[in-house]
Amino acid sequence: MHLCQPLNKTAAICGLAYGESIIIPCNDSTVQSTQNAIQGIYSKKGLNTVEYKQRKALLVFDENTLPVAVVVVTRTVAT
Repeated sequence: MHLCQPLNKTAAICGLAYGESIIIPCNDSTVQSTQNAIQGIYSKKGLNTVEYKQRKALLVFDENTLPVAVVVVTRTVAT
């Protein structure tokens, strides 16, 4: 599996089509601060927050590597 971090989180989130997801690693930030930054993108760009779901996750690669905390952003159809 090949994962790459989006160079521009704002463009990546704004470019999501319905049903698509993006994985945003937390890196040195906490999960909460990463989620707050994503919420800021929604408000700055005027995105409908009902269409987006955020989930916390841990990526586990193998028993020799520490898990990576990520936030999964999915664009769903607004109801």
